[in-house]
Amino acid sequence: MSKTTITKKCPDCQQILPIKDFPVKAQKEWHKDGTIAYRSCCKKCSNRQRHYRKHQQFNISQEQYKAMWISQKGKCIICGLQAYCLDHNHKTGKIRGLLCYRCNIGIGFFKDNPNLLNKAAKYLISFR
Repeated sequence: MSKTTITKKCPDCQQILPIKDFPVKAQKEWHKDGTIAYRSCCKKCSNRQRHYRKHQQFNISQEQYKAMWISQKGKCIICGLQAYCLDHNHKTGKIRGLLCYRCNIGIGFFKDNPNLLNKAAKYLISFR
């Protein structure tokens, strides 16, 4: 008995791909019978769309983003891991640079407040 691969057509790239190549929707968006629901676009197209929306949101061209990525050698300014997130000032909207996901989220949780980050650093140092 052969195993059948479930496929789906991506409306963006028009490719027919295995279902595993499509992002899974959030659990609250699954079908009523509890089966998994998948996004309409494949992972590759979904990622491209997400990055494009970010470029539009911050009024930055693909060329500007690429130049920033090259100037940082693709690394997070804080920890040195691979960086894809556009870090920005939440009050002015001005882009500061590229960070990895974790550093970008961390700064966000500290509300872009250097005083809170300094207190957190002192706290960690006190337990060395």
